Amino acid sequence: MSHPLLLNKMYYSTMSSLDNIRKVLTISLILVPLSFSPFYSYDPFNIPKFSSLVIFGSILLIFIIRQYRESITEIKRSEIKISILFIFWCYISLVFSGIQLTDGLFGIPGRNTGVLTYTFLQVLFISAIIVSDKRLSITVIQSLYLVSFLSFIYGLIQVFKFDPVNWSVPPSAIFSFFGNQNFLSSFISISIVSGIGFLLIPLNNSKLRLTAIFYTILSLVFIYFAKSTQGYLVFAIGFAASLTIFIYKHNKYRKYLKFILLIFVISVILIAADILQKLPWPSKLYEDSISARGDFWRAAIKISIENPVFGTGLDGFGDHYRSTRDLNSLSRGGIDLKTDSAHNLFLDLLSGGGVPLLLIYLIIILMVLSRSYKYIKNSDKFDPVHTGIFSAWLAYMAQALISINQIALAVVGFILAGLLIGYKDKVNEPPKKIIDSNSKKFKFSEVLLGIVAGLIIAIPPFTLDGEFRNALTQGNAEKLVDISDNWPMSSNRLSTIGSVLRTNGYPEYATLVLRKAIKFNPDHFESWYELLQCPDISINEKLAARLNIKRLDPLRIID
Repeated sequence: MSHPLLLNKMYYSTMSSLDNIRKVLTISLILVPLSFSPFYSYDPFNIPKFSSLVIFGSILLIFIIRQYRESITEIKRSEIKISILFIFWCYISLVFSGIQLTDGLFGIPGRNTGVLTYTFLQVLFISAIIVSDKRLSITVIQSLYLVSFLSFIYGLIQVFKFDPVNWSVPPSAIFSFFGNQNFLSSFISISIVSGIGFLLIPLNNSKLRLTAIFYTILSLVFIYFAKSTQGYLVFAIGFAASLTIFIYKHNKYRKYLKFILLIFVISVILIAADILQKLPWPSKLYEDSISARGDFWRAAIKISIENPVFGTGLDGFGDHYRSTRDLNSLSRGGIDLKTDSAHNLFLDLLSGGGVPLLLIYLIIILMVLSRSYKYIKNSDKFDPVHTGIFSAWLAYMAQALISINQIALAVVGFILAGLLIGYKDKVNEPPKKIIDSNSKKFKFSEVLLGIVAGLIIAIPPFTLDGEFRNALTQGNAEKLVDISDNWPMSSNRLSTIGSVLRTNGYPEYATLVLRKAIKFNPDHFESWYELLQCPDISINEKLAARLNIKRLDPLRIID
């Protein structure tokens, strides 16, 4: 029989590791959305967030590998295996879809939602499942409020024109650390929703309630300055979910549940009809981008029909959009409208990873819904923490249905999903005074190993992005040519370099880079199009360029 003290030490070691996972998970939730490098990077938003995700995800992966057999119940383990299957199919798609390896692995510049991003998003998801409880969920809500508050401060700086960053293109609306007003407003709305449950129950601390009310009102006003309807829609869905759960869990209000649900259904129908311009009065919510999304969705469905098993590779949508778009899309955006995302998470996964990847993700969604429903149904009373986490996750899913799965938002969504699957109302506390110094030293080595692994992955694309910006700023043609050979190569970056060189009087350099780009990825439209504009290419190259432009964009008329 094992000695009790030895068992206590083992238990403390396990709990210590779980606490480390909690800490790193919380830090990642704060720092990934706030990661921002406007004075160094060509892409100041996505590449820093990608790099932070990779580093924190690598640390968590080391912890998970050590803790997998020690602290995970069979129920959790079965769901984690589904997550691992998702990662596995991402790599299968990468190999067999035909996408260029580094494009699919790192994702295209400006998005960075390739295989590595989804790998580490699943690591965050698994980490949240392992350590989820009420205490961590409260910490997550507080962290979301903190990030929103800091985003709010920077947004005010932009509102009053005190932004220290001299943007090359003046923004049409504030975007804070997110680079896009829709992403900013959606993040703030999700954060508001996570704390709505506390506004629906009596609190002994009236200051807390007043603070929450003040923050909610202030944030909704802030979303107005972001000029984004998306934020209000995301908030409305999350708020409706919280209110429905509150009414369901209170017997004295439950008699009104059907009436409230009817109001919600009617509201959804009216909103949808307004967006689709099917009401007698002029639409208040319709935007041109809504019709464009319909064009993108139809193209994504056609791509998935043509590539049902392996898809076109994650972040491969852009290379196939022109060949699958229809004539209706030309009437709105014109022949030169391009996109690198279906603006719908489910369709991006379907077109990028095929039917199997979408089905795996849908299983994960069903697991989250099933676990959440069981907890809500079986809980003795209204739980404002679980309600907030669940409603915030639904708000994220609403955003994912109509927009791009931007890294900051995806981090929130995947962590919330993991919390819901592993959610516990009570917390098991470890023994207080048992210290295993050898275990602590080993934890430091785990963190160090994770940081080193993350940096090995994150540094090359991050530094290359900075070198690209520096070369553009200096107008250094030779440096741009040199950068075109650096790893990880990117179809978008190569074609951009070729375009910059050609339009700035370096046609011979442009031709050199674009030939390299075509060899790297013969299915990249911009590379062929830019090559055709080069004055020094041969007749055979012109013919090849025209044929491939027509192949990749059948609706285009070539002079």
